[in-house]
Amino acid sequence: EKIDAAKLKVEKADAKLFSADSLIQVGEGIIAEADAEMNDLTNEQKEIDKEYFSSIKPWEKQQRSKDKAEVDEAKAELKKIDTKYKEDMKVWNNKYKVSLKKYENGKKLATKGKENQKKAKESKKIAEKALKDIEKSAEKSK
Repeated sequence: EKIDAAKLKVEKADAKLFSADSLIQVGEGIIAEADAEMNDLTNEQKEIDKEYFSSIKPWEKQQRSKDKAEVDEAKAELKKIDTKYKEDMKVWNNKYKVSLKKYENGKKLATKGKENQKKAKESKKIAEKALKDIEKSAEKSK
């Protein structure tokens, strides 16, 4: 009876250890996914910036023209380009926030898993020792 209870404690500790390992794996998977997304976002930001700067160049040049109509046209175009850039960056920023949150959640899961793993290993060690002691005392009493 005591042996069965001790074995049950060992099994429960094993289950907690398995659960902790799963948390760590899931957390690390989420972290890896978020890292990949952030790398993609970095490249996307570079493209947005590159597109922005290449599209404003000719209009900035035209702004130095002596013809007032050309200057006005350039100002209007630059305003459109700035608006588009701000919208693109807003979308990018939202994607970045989502990826960052995903990364932080993955990190929390992995940390929680490591903490649980540590506790589970300790409780398993204690449960195994108790089981051994009970089995020894049972053998002696036979």
